[in-house]
Amino acid sequence: MNRKKWKLGLKILATVAALAVVVIFVDFRKAAKGLAQADMLWFAGSILVLMLSIVPQSIRWRGMLRRPDIPLRKFAYFLFMGYFLNLFIPSQVGSDLVRSTAFGKRHGEVGLNIAVALAQRVIGLGLLLLFAAAGWWFYGGSIAGKIGWSLSAGKIATAAGLTILVIIAAWLARDRWRKSPVFLGLWDSLTDPSLVGWAIVHSFTIQVLTSVSTWMLFRAVFPSPDFWQITLFNSIVQVALLLPLSVGGVGVRDVLNLALYSGLGGMPTEKIVTVGLLGYSSLIFLALMGGSWMGFRAIVGRNQPASSED
Repeated sequence: MNRKKWKLGLKILATVAALAVVVIFVDFRKAAKGLAQADMLWFAGSILVLMLSIVPQSIRWRGMLRRPDIPLRKFAYFLFMGYFLNLFIPSQVGSDLVRSTAFGKRHGEVGLNIAVALAQRVIGLGLLLLFAAAGWWFYGGSIAGKIGWSLSAGKIATAAGLTILVIIAAWLARDRWRKSPVFLGLWDSLTDPSLVGWAIVHSFTIQVLTSVSTWMLFRAVFPSPDFWQITLFNSIVQVALLLPLSVGGVGVRDVLNLALYSGLGGMPTEKIVTVGLLGYSSLIFLALMGGSWMGFRAIVGRNQPASSED
């Protein structure tokens, strides 16, 4: 068995193990009952806000790629393709790379597209940590005693020092990788102040919309969810899902949600599973939209000259 098959096998095993933990500790009859009682207006609103985030994502991608000649709808198409790919690819970063490669083959500069996708993830990770810090500032005091941890100047300095070391290591390694178009594109993207500023503004907008969408998802199940609690815990989960820990994040997402929202936040486990099921429904809906758009383009493409655009 080759290395890729071993990795896939381990991810499948992790997915099954995580789901087994959920099955053992959750009464799915109560979770299903909660699903039937969920407020569908808030759920629909959550999906709508999530779809709205496609606009700043498209604008950010086009701006970082420096391709104002390409219509936004084409970026939107490949973003919806990403939602579809997330059903089959173990990590969000992996689906980003596949999506960016497909876009690059269609519109040129595959290496630059991959570099931009990675730069967006780096900037997005920074903002996730910022939102997590904001969540901790407004909500963390209520759980600090449970985990025996609090912010301090020393811990902040340690985190800042580690970040600086990573930046220095990347700077020292630049000569080794200078011939790689992906590395060069990533380096150029992250060292251009105007480009980084552009990306931060739109990434901040995207993260706000994502946080509001997640809060609305909880509002469909809970009468008065705490926005900052959800912001803190959701940021932690999203950072974890950047890693290829399971197939499509299934299982790992649920275990983390139970550990954070129920274990630390004291929320009923069955209702957290209900929120999780609604969240998966949102992603499946967006994936189906992406798959339908891909199918429509394939049908139209067969009836058009080979040189025509979508």
